[in-house]
Amino acid sequence: MKFVLSILCGFFFFGGLLISSNVSAEKKETVPWGCDAYGSSMCYFSIHYNSGGNRNFTMHGGERDKVSGVVPVKDQYCVCVGTPTPSDLNQCHNGYQGKFCKRGTVNRSYNN
Repeated sequence: MKFVLSILCGFFFFGGLLISSNVSAEKKETVPWGCDAYGSSMCYFSIHYNSGGNRNFTMHGGERDKVSGVVPVKDQYCVCVGTPTPSDLNQCHNGYQGKFCKRGTVNRSYNN
């Protein structure tokens, strides 16, 4: 009887691990991004993942693209025009180093 219970507990444990790993993988999505700055301006983006870590990239004014591997509503980002983003997301606000900066939560429709 103990052997059967041990086997059942093992199935539930490993089944739970498989289900949780599939759920977390399903949450990552590819979403649209864009730099709404004019002309030769450069947008500096920094995605701060809810799970830890970040990703930095740049886009030219008017450029649009899609970014994969983000979790909408959970991950956050900072965008600054003309200056690299601060490493601390809490410092991301309009007027950072005298430039336009914006902090936002990643969404499915359009991130700018």
